[in-house]
Amino acid sequence: MKLIKEIRDSDIINKVIPNPKEKYSYRVAARTILINSTGKIAILEIKKHGCHKLPGGGLEEGEDIKQALKREIKEEIGAEIEIIGEVGMIIEYKNKYNQKQTSYCYLAKIKNINAKPSLTREEKEAGLTLRWVSIEDALKLFEEDSPKEYTARFIRLRDYTFLLEAKKLLKSIKIFEDCKS
Repeated sequence: MKLIKEIRDSDIINKVIPNPKEKYSYRVAARTILINSTGKIAILEIKKHGCHKLPGGGLEEGEDIKQALKREIKEEIGAEIEIIGEVGMIIEYKNKYNQKQTSYCYLAKIKNINAKPSLTREEKEAGLTLRWVSIEDALKLFEEDSPKEYTARFIRLRDYTFLLEAKKLLKSIKIFEDCKS
């Protein structure tokens, strides 16, 4: 999958947090630009941090990236999805936590919404709320976000970058027309 961007502390807080040993724990995550039958995409508002995120999350033991994505969407949206393409990957170096995270982002469409979301306690406490919006409206929401919390700043830049890349892809493959039929 194509590397879109590497994000470091200096990209989100204008300074470098030292990691003297350059030693990181490693986390892998799956994200999606999830399109419904009307051509709108799913975004999740994180009320606690005053920002938005794309659906998805980290891999659990024994999962591959696509399995993790399908599980996360079932949990966060209550839907089954069909993965229809790749957006790209972003690597984040979070020196505050000595963590290197690689997020893989896919284009997907809803196959079936058959359940209520089953959010974790932390997601409920954060005020995670699903919204369906046009990609242009999603970009505007992310542009207006100004989270103060460290991780939320990474989320905002990462997912905004994925949205910009997806917008280019969606224009070239006319995916919205396919979803409406």
